[in-house]
Amino acid sequence: RQATQTNQQHRACENDFSARVRQLCCFLSDITFSSNMRAPRVSTFVRTLQRWYGTTGQYSIISQGEIVSAPQPVPPNIIAPPYITAPHSYSAPLMDGEIVPMKPDDVPRMRAACQLAARALEYSATLVSPGTTTDEIDAAVHTMLVNAGAYPSPLGYHGFPKSICTSINNVMVHGIPDSRPLEPGDMINIDITAYLDGFHGDNSQTFIVPSVSDASSRKTDAVAQRLIDVTNECLNRAIAICKPAARYSDLGLEIEQIAAKNGFSVCPDFVGHGIGQHFHCPPVVAPTHMPEYEAVMETGHVFTIEPVLLETECGFVILDDGWTAVSDNGCRSAQAEHTVMITSTGVEILTKLKANN
Repeated sequence: RQATQTNQQHRACENDFSARVRQLCCFLSDITFSSNMRAPRVSTFVRTLQRWYGTTGQYSIISQGEIVSAPQPVPPNIIAPPYITAPHSYSAPLMDGEIVPMKPDDVPRMRAACQLAARALEYSATLVSPGTTTDEIDAAVHTMLVNAGAYPSPLGYHGFPKSICTSINNVMVHGIPDSRPLEPGDMINIDITAYLDGFHGDNSQTFIVPSVSDASSRKTDAVAQRLIDVTNECLNRAIAICKPAARYSDLGLEIEQIAAKNGFSVCPDFVGHGIGQHFHCPPVVAPTHMPEYEAVMETGHVFTIEPVLLETECGFVILDDGWTAVSDNGCRSAQAEHTVMITSTGVEILTKLKANN
């Protein structure tokens, strides 16, 4: 009886301590989110406490891939990009080379490729549910793209084995679709690029896998949703400052400041890029401030903006598959991406769905 009473007292102390820690986390989070201070150390401390005491919810750490099925077949009538049709002779532009504006006659085809990629991303969001595998999402999006006459740009690019990228929880970028079923509360970024009529359109978004029911699955935690919301805010605010004569380095400064104000960090290693007839080409669109990069925007420049935000400051590790980049401390990430074009009056978001679509 004495032992039982002692154990009950210990559990009561533990519960009281956990409750007080959760209150402290909420208090510190409010300070971090509402103030203008960068406070990366405070943010990291808060996130660590939150993970220990459940205020961010539980999530699965991706440490290795599951079974990857064979690539989806491409019908012979689909025109593939030159890195597929002529891999030995194709040479991608150097990323420190000249930024070539898109010709006006090419813009309608670029718009069409981007709109298709946007429709495919919207479709992929309807497939995000508990028990669905990322391999199944890959197959469905692949079918949609080829039925529309497009080639899935990632398929075969430097040997990438699938048609889209699916990055879950602690996977930053370039996750390979596989046999792992999605779990309630998972964060999943879906990155889709369509090659249509000679042009690539690229976009991505991060989603939260919904719960089947609150009684049988984990509830979505507030930090995951806030991470996604702030990532989209970073993307939209960066797009808003795009115009002729604007410096590309200003985009990274804007993204960094918004992320820091909200208690998150930005991965500097994965950048946006020029796009069009090439999958990747100049300019480099860094998500962090690079004042030494002096390039400025001009009418006709087409590029992606694709910040990756992280719960804490961390590095990354590439898994054995040679593609999947995971955070080195297990923290989660979110990414959002649009393809944009500089116009004479500002910027056009090419992967924003138009009303007639």
